[in-house]
Amino acid sequence: MLEPLPNLYGPEHWDLVDRLVPDHGAADTVQGELLRAALRVTSEFSRNGCCNWLEDPEYFEGLVAYLLAYLCDGTFDAATVQWVRDILSRAQAHGRLDYGLRSRDEEQALIRELDRVEQLAAAWCLRHPELISWQGPDED
Repeated sequence: MLEPLPNLYGPEHWDLVDRLVPDHGAADTVQGELLRAALRVTSEFSRNGCCNWLEDPEYFEGLVAYLLAYLCDGTFDAATVQWVRDILSRAQAHGRLDYGLRSRDEEQALIRELDRVEQLAAAWCLRHPELISWQGPDED
């Protein structure tokens, strides 16, 4: 069973986003970059249909690697970690066009699962409230 999470569109979530995710470029904290990575991957699926993934695969693969590094670091239980790995693996395969979603329903299901990954990123931040400095590439 997956761990309970904060409401994706609740005030706690958006407060974290507003405080930690810059308008442009990489965040300066691990928490902000984790949220930004989750938002970018979800947005790429829900708004762009992964068209940018093929244009800049290194960027999107880097976002997924970042999500995996922190969401699978022991903060969450084993079932949640395995779920994260499975969802992000499916997202990567679809982004690379290695795996095409067969229907609009499958696409919407993956977007809902990526929303949950975003919730996990927010939950990770809440469990690690002391900001961790991070210096990454200044990309948008």
